[in-house]
Amino acid sequence: MINTPGCYVIQTLAIYDTLRAVSCPIITVAQGMAFSGGFLLMQAGDLRVAFPHSKLFYHEPLSESHVCSTEELASHVKSYAWGLDAMNAIIRKRTKINKTNWSKFFAGKTSVYFTAIEALELNIIDEIIEFQKKPKLVLEKI
Repeated sequence: MINTPGCYVIQTLAIYDTLRAVSCPIITVAQGMAFSGGFLLMQAGDLRVAFPHSKLFYHEPLSESHVCSTEELASHVKSYAWGLDAMNAIIRKRTKINKTNWSKFFAGKTSVYFTAIEALELNIIDEIIEFQKKPKLVLEKI
């Protein structure tokens, strides 16, 4: 069950790797929000589902580094590019969106919100959870 505003790329990738390494089937469920790192963790599921009113949010990694020199800046840029590439490669692979279509879809965008329906249409999730019919309640007079 995923309901998170997200977290850091490295920690998210560690959780993703762990989920993918498990031999049993993994089902990821978006319940509420799967933002940022939660969006990436949704891709770890062998079956990726969402509740109808869930929202998913993709964005490029955020930088919280305090760079003090040009050497640190170069290292930071390299690390940022690595995280972005790793994250996008996973999402493209799991959604089966090729690099060309990915670039077209995200051209000029650094972030995108998705409803459950939009996520399903783009193969970001496999299905939307349908509510089961509940039996009518029968109230007995006492």
